[in-house]
Amino acid sequence: MIRGMPHDATPEGSIALANLYAGRFALDFAYEEWAAPYRDALHATYLRVMERAVRSDIDSGHFNRGTFLAERAAEVDPEAEEIQACRPYLQRQVELIEPRVICTLGNFATKLLSGSQEGITRVHGVPQQRQLGGREVTLYPLFHPAAALRTPRVKEQLSEDFARLPRLLAQEPAPAMPSEPEAGPTPATIEQMGLFGS
Repeated sequence: MIRGMPHDATPEGSIALANLYAGRFALDFAYEEWAAPYRDALHATYLRVMERAVRSDIDSGHFNRGTFLAERAAEVDPEAEEIQACRPYLQRQVELIEPRVICTLGNFATKLLSGSQEGITRVHGVPQQRQLGGREVTLYPLFHPAAALRTPRVKEQLSEDFARLPRLLAQEPAPAMPSEPEAGPTPATIEQMGLFGS
């Protein structure tokens, strides 16, 4: 469909393409070295078609359709390399912030942090206890807001799940998991100074 679509596609054709395109194909394909250039060329063509369609819609005053197409273009599934490149930063943020509850938005964030391949449709709104950044946290999967913009039923479910957040945050934190004592000498206790040196 992408190859046969002119760069100046009709609005209907652009919307059909936006609804069908789910990202680069065959990322785990055994013969990726020859598939990669073809896959990347199709992806670049998709983005060019979307960009022209969005510009055309904005210029002609069709802001809702232009916004929809821009959101769809931005939602393209991340590649495995992109996910792995960002993962250390996320883990470090969890270590520094020490959250009790983490809300994951959509499939990719939920699958990454839960370690499960169950999709967001099955697990949304169901709290899960997980070890992240060296601590026990409550993972709370939610639909991605972009999905809620497209589907009224998903918007209702997201609102219902969101309404349960205050109760979840009010719960007592899970007890800290006991850590294994390290072998070797015990370090001396360090006394922390007060704010004014006392």
